[in-house]
Amino acid sequence: MSEERLLDIWRIGKESREPVVLTTKLTPHFAQKMRNSYKSRPSGKDFTVLIVVNKMKIPPEIDTYCSKCNKYTPDTVSVYKAVKRRSLARGERHHERVDRHGYGGSKAPVAKPVKTTKKIALKLKCRTCGRTIVREGLRIKKLEIKVG
Repeated sequence: MSEERLLDIWRIGKESREPVVLTTKLTPHFAQKMRNSYKSRPSGKDFTVLIVVNKMKIPPEIDTYCSKCNKYTPDTVSVYKAVKRRSLARGERHHERVDRHGYGGSKAPVAKPVKTTKKIALKLKCRTCGRTIVREGLRIKKLEIKVG
């Protein structure tokens, strides 16, 4: 499906205020454009949208603004991964002590996830100064960083 056709579907959905589900392969630039148009819509409308991207290919290097260098520089792209949680952190100790009451010593049951995809955040590292920023996550089933 072409980007023009997707934009037409997008505009029709915005006008009719009906939920629109788009399941297709999108370029990062086009997905950002659609997300920005969703954020800039007038308030008070009950229009909702769900963009589910099956697979997105991202280049290994992106030119972005670095606040430390104060200019646009090439940044290397990687996927942000959460680190192991600290067992001695205050929230973890509180969970072990209080949150398990009434469950016979075992942890409280965790609800099944409703969403079919997870938000994947991008980690961008400046090649000149080494500053790392984490970009807002996109709801994608699979992310692929191009090799060449």
